[in-house]
Amino acid sequence: MHIAIEGLDGVGKTTTAKALSEKIGFHFIEKPLHYLMTNGDDGMETYIRIMEKVNNETDLFFRSLYYSAGNCFTANIAKKINIVTDRHIASTYFWNHISGKNDNLFDMLINYCGKPDFTFILFAEQSVRQTRIHKRNPNDPDLKNKSFSDNEYDKLIDFVRYYDMPFFFLDTSQLSQEEVISQMLYVLKNEGLI
Repeated sequence: MHIAIEGLDGVGKTTTAKALSEKIGFHFIEKPLHYLMTNGDDGMETYIRIMEKVNNETDLFFRSLYYSAGNCFTANIAKKINIVTDRHIASTYFWNHISGKNDNLFDMLINYCGKPDFTFILFAEQSVRQTRIHKRNPNDPDLKNKSFSDNEYDKLIDFVRYYDMPFFFLDTSQLSQEEVISQMLYVLKNEGLI
C-alpha cells in the first residue's frame, strides 16, 4: 500500500510522513532515487548534488522525466511493502508540468506506475509556511526564491481530481502535529485502509 503526502514547502510533509509511517507501521520513503545512488549515508548526499543540478535545468521536460523515474521506483517499492512517501507524482506534476508539452508523460506515469492508494494534500497558510521554513533554517533560499501564494494548491487538487485519485485536503495551519496525525488516522480508517 502507498500513502502519499503532498503539499508545498513548509507545510510539514516530511515530519508528518515520518510520524504517520511510524504510527501505522509503514516504511517512510523520501527522495526515492537516493536509494539507487549508493548504500549508506552518502547516497543522500550524492542524490542532493544531482537534484540541485536537475533543478537548475530550465528544460522542464527533462526535469519531469528525472522525477518521474523516482515515481516509478516508488511504485515498485509499494508493490512489495507498505509505504508513506514525502511527495510523489502530484508534486512531480506541480513543479514540472508544461501544459500541452508533457501531458502525455503524466498519462503514461499513471498508466504505468499507478496511483497511490491514498493522497493527503497538506495545506498551511502562506505566513505559516514562511514561519515554519524560517524556523527550520533562517537562511533557507526557499524564503527568497519561492512563491507563497495560497492559490498554488489549485494545481495539486486539479491533478488528483483529473486522475480520480483518492485524496483528502487537510489544513494544518492551526493544528499541532498530533492533531494532524489524528485526523489522518481517522480518514484512513474511514477509507478502510488501516
